[in-house]
Amino acid sequence: MVMFDTGIDLTVVVPTYNREARLGRLLTCLDRQITSSGPSRPGFTFEVVVVSDGSTDGTHALVEGFTGKYPLRLLVQENAGPAAARNAGILAAEGEVVMFLDDDVMPEPHCLEAHMTRHLAEPSTVVVGPMLTPTDVELQPWIRWEQFQLEKQYARFGSGEILHPRQFYTGNASVRRQALLDAGLFDTTLLRSEDIELAGRLELVGQSFTFAPNATAYHYAERSFESWAKVAYDYGKNDVLFANNHDQHDLQHIPRFFSERNPLQRALVRALVPRPSLRAAGLQFLQKAAMVGNRVGAKDLNRQLLSGLYGLHYYQGVADALGSSEAFISLIDGTDHDHPGDHDGEPFVPWLVLEQTLGHITHGKNLRSLVPKLPDVEPVFVPVDFDFSGIAARVPGWSNWTIRAGVRANRNLARMARDRGVPGPSAILVHSQVPAILLGAWMRRIPTVVSLDATPKQYDALGEFYDHQTSTGRSEQLKDWMNQRCYDRARALVTWSSWAKDGLVEEYGIDPDKVTVIAPGVDVDKWARPDHIPRPAGVLRILFVGGDLARKGGEELLAAQRILRTDPSVPDFELHLVTGAAVPPEKGVFVHSGLTSNAPELIAQYHLADIFCLPTHGDCLPMVLAEAGAAGLPLVSTNVAAISGIVQDGQTGLLVEPGDIDGLVDALRELLVDDDKRLALGAAARTLIEREHNAADNAAALIDVMRKAARVS
Repeated sequence: MVMFDTGIDLTVVVPTYNREARLGRLLTCLDRQITSSGPSRPGFTFEVVVVSDGSTDGTHALVEGFTGKYPLRLLVQENAGPAAARNAGILAAEGEVVMFLDDDVMPEPHCLEAHMTRHLAEPSTVVVGPMLTPTDVELQPWIRWEQFQLEKQYARFGSGEILHPRQFYTGNASVRRQALLDAGLFDTTLLRSEDIELAGRLELVGQSFTFAPNATAYHYAERSFESWAKVAYDYGKNDVLFANNHDQHDLQHIPRFFSERNPLQRALVRALVPRPSLRAAGLQFLQKAAMVGNRVGAKDLNRQLLSGLYGLHYYQGVADALGSSEAFISLIDGTDHDHPGDHDGEPFVPWLVLEQTLGHITHGKNLRSLVPKLPDVEPVFVPVDFDFSGIAARVPGWSNWTIRAGVRANRNLARMARDRGVPGPSAILVHSQVPAILLGAWMRRIPTVVSLDATPKQYDALGEFYDHQTSTGRSEQLKDWMNQRCYDRARALVTWSSWAKDGLVEEYGIDPDKVTVIAPGVDVDKWARPDHIPRPAGVLRILFVGGDLARKGGEELLAAQRILRTDPSVPDFELHLVTGAAVPPEKGVFVHSGLTSNAPELIAQYHLADIFCLPTHGDCLPMVLAEAGAAGLPLVSTNVAAISGIVQDGQTGLLVEPGDIDGLVDALRELLVDDDKRLALGAAARTLIEREHNAADNAAALIDVMRKAARVS
């Protein structure tokens, strides 16, 4: 089955210069390509266009005499560089998709098919495949270093990092021919980085970028050390050139990446780039040391030395493009540029580091939905997963969530910083203080706001209900010191409730002016109960939502509803439990499992309910109470932590003490029997949520705090 309208679906363009042997191996690999994997997979046709960029060896005779299963054409031009050669191939191509392969890249049999499969699924995408390290040859040390860096990128793509235009490597990549024409082809004035420059224009004409891990090829690269060093230098110069040609603030990625380099490399760059004579001696020493390290098999040392060499050449290119080493030092020190969003008309770029546990997951979902809708804001979200599994789970100390969250937050921030497609942060929000504790280096460099639902000491007071044990002695002192240091370093603090703010002020001595109370909030429009949804006539519904049935007071609620059923004054009612816990079958009790936060099925349960009940033993500020209030339900809960801020006794609901089954029976009876009170409390709860817990308003308020923090010097 042909995928496109033309007779040829794919044109493989191969620029080459005096590499007869390598080119012959590539043409043979292309003859082994699988163009259909079976009746369920569409077949495709391809041709190969070899563009000889002034070759003087046997390249022309090789191509003209090659006999294969695919159409093969030879184009010959005077030596003008790879950009001009690829442009000639694009213009001659008959396929609707153009694939670029370097002559030292050997594709596996499914490589071309993997590219075509992606283009069939995503018509407006640029596809990049991996160029893996061959095992049948001994690569030069600097090429082996280069391959190591590439394969680290591939591993990050496999972990979810998104491919961006700066990772458009034309050794193994494919693009729709029309997109290339629309973007204007390669810039032939560039002898380096021409692929990255074109990628930026491809993005402007609507192309996305996709990594295809199964489009594998092996990279048999050869390059002199001098050529390798020149590549690094040229990349540095071109990074400045591209920024100056487009947007000066693109330069911000240079100091951002520099801050993530190895401390030794940063020190070398600072010491050597401004001093030409010392730099020459330093480069010579590092080169010799790297070669010695290679000969004695010290791979890690060799790799580190080569990283230092590459960095020195790259940053020298940056300095020369800027005009002086002084301008370079000013750039990396941040003295000649501001954070994104500091000037009128520029977008504000908040990086939001979000802990993915318990109710924080819902908070993160709301922010992901609402913050991008704010004007002149370009958010970057950095999730911190709770996962505790696999081999790492056996590492001593990894079970500690503070350590795990801090390490993951640092790793994910560094990954974003390396991603040249991600704008640098105007400010950082970290929720909660758990991952923030180990982010000291980030907090020193970038204005940071720390958000929390409870202080560690408040959490300790609730610890028995979270299976959390407090430390003693020096461990507790160390924890207090680390949290205190985190709060002191933060440019501003946000708490979900006045209760948590009071904890910061009273327990940690924080200036109250440094703390802003902003509840997480809910989408009040999404959770509002539509008028056209009737509740079942004659049967009232009590709703409970809580994954941990015991901690959330579900067992007391089950006991209370049994007592209520014996009271003839109480009208007929049902109890609906949204929980993952196992609940034995019982008359009048209905269990709903598998409902995720903000899911339509979950919201429907709120809309069908008459009363919301959460008699929890241990919670800071359960978001389900705000959701229930937004749905217009009267609230029954316990006087724990910050709950009284939403469940205002006698106004929006009724409060009881934790574990007080008799008090719970009385509160539920009052609302089941008194229709007017039940409706009045529900209406008041809705009004409170609209005023103080509207997630859209509160997301905007949170960004305003970050803006102010970014402006404070």
